[in-house]
Amino acid sequence: MRKKYPSIIRVLVVMAMVITLTGVLAVAPVLAQAALLTPDDGPVGQSVTVQATGFAGESIMSAKFDGAITTTAPTVVETTVAGAATFAMLIPTATAGAHMVTISDGVNSVNVPFTIIPKVKISPTKGPVGTAATVTGSGFAAGYTVSVYIGGKPLGSALSDSTGAVTVAGAVPALDAGAQAVTGQDLAGYSTTVATQAAFTVTPTLILTPVTGLGGSYASVSGSGFEAGDTVSMYFAGVPWLDPASAAYTFTAGVDGKIGPANLVVP
Repeated sequence: MRKKYPSIIRVLVVMAMVITLTGVLAVAPVLAQAALLTPDDGPVGQSVTVQATGFAGESIMSAKFDGAITTTAPTVVETTVAGAATFAMLIPTATAGAHMVTISDGVNSVNVPFTIIPKVKISPTKGPVGTAATVTGSGFAAGYTVSVYIGGKPLGSALSDSTGAVTVAGAVPALDAGAQAVTGQDLAGYSTTVATQAAFTVTPTLILTPVTGLGGSYASVSGSGFEAGDTVSMYFAGVPWLDPASAAYTFTAGVDGKIGPANLVVP
């Protein structure tokens, strides 16, 4: 005996399957690629932590800076089954301002901005006023004059190259003793921050003229690199340097950290 309504049953079964599949597709999650850079700004050479999510599972990742492959650690980055990965990348040589980092699994990709901040280094890092010093900088605007300051006083200036790098040489200006900030600023308005500046330690220095002579003769003494307003006492052969009336020779450093010149009687 033939079953009744076989066509209707088949139609209902097909409709049920379609509804079921539609429901599955409707609730299936749609993964959105995302990448977080920490930090999202810094100097050339900065190591940045990348946290990537929403990519294809167990895929090899790449990181590009302005379209060029950049170094990562580890060198081979693979996502988890869930499509996540955490790795480090190195910021390459670039000019100041906004740039684009691209994180990709070969099929999916996401762009994240990164801002380059200028940075300076100084050599040597300590010495008296007048010391010849060389400052190297990176991450400045390309083709702009960069001025370098030590303790707020100018060391010199030079033109940056096409990569934003610059070298400035000069003599350490008259400053108080101690650590002084080394900063840089270009005419495009980009400058170092507290995190990207350098430091130069000014050490006191004395000048004695002449350096030989008889007891009772006069010698001119001058100095620089002292703390402004400090009292500076003179010593000769390790003992207090006294005048003919047995009073100690002392100076008060000026606002520029200098003392003298003054003529002292050689004991």
